[in-house]
Amino acid sequence: MQRLNEEQLQQFATTLLTQARALLPEWTQFNDSDPGITLLELFAFLTENLLYRQNQIPPRGVALAQRLADAALALAGAGAPQGACLPQRVNYSAGQLLTAEDFLQEQTYLRARLRRRNRLLHGAGIVSGLEVSVPSGKDSQGQSVAIQPGFALDPRGEELELCVPRLLPLPPRGKLLFVQLLFAERPTSPVPVVQSAAASDEQQFSRVEETVRIVLAPEVHADAVSIARLAFTRGYWRVDRTFKPPRVRK
Repeated sequence: MQRLNEEQLQQFATTLLTQARALLPEWTQFNDSDPGITLLELFAFLTENLLYRQNQIPPRGVALAQRLADAALALAGAGAPQGACLPQRVNYSAGQLLTAEDFLQEQTYLRARLRRRNRLLHGAGIVSGLEVSVPSGKDSQGQSVAIQPGFALDPRGEELELCVPRLLPLPPRGKLLFVQLLFAERPTSPVPVVQSAAASDEQQFSRVEETVRIVLAPEVHADAVSIARLAFTRGYWRVDRTFKPPRVRK
């Protein structure tokens, strides 16, 4: 991964300064000798180093850093502009006209509270199940990975439930692969759109199914839960038993 050049670093510091102006309108000293400018440049430097080193941080460290960042954002919420981080729910009243937007807002409010609770109280990792194995034998030749049903929480607080066993093919060669779970949604249950006779043949999806996407990749996705690491040795893929997948706090 390439490091940011001086121009990009200065642009990042300018972005931070713009955000600081919005939060602290009374701050008017923007010269290089101002302590605030020094701090902004320091934060830009630290962020640039974290971006450079992010591929060297193990999954457990990434999860811990995410929890620390979430906690910092929660503490900073009191000083943020009004409504920026505050959850909003629908205020129902008698005779109120409700639209699809109101019901979506109700779902957004409840889902956001659930994600926040999962993220800050439990963290990310495996809750139960999700055992990983590489079947052996003449037929499979160790080139497939089996994932058992289970439940996990991702770094955003989304719930990941694998209801049935999954068997995925493995590449013929490689070095390391992380078995990762990602939260995914897909529309389902199409129904006709009731608008006009001319558009009666149109359809829209009436349900959204929450599912899990399994990814095999040499690098860990920021929003994924790594449940195993596979190593290619002596011509076969094997589960790396030295890798300890993250588990949630119960």
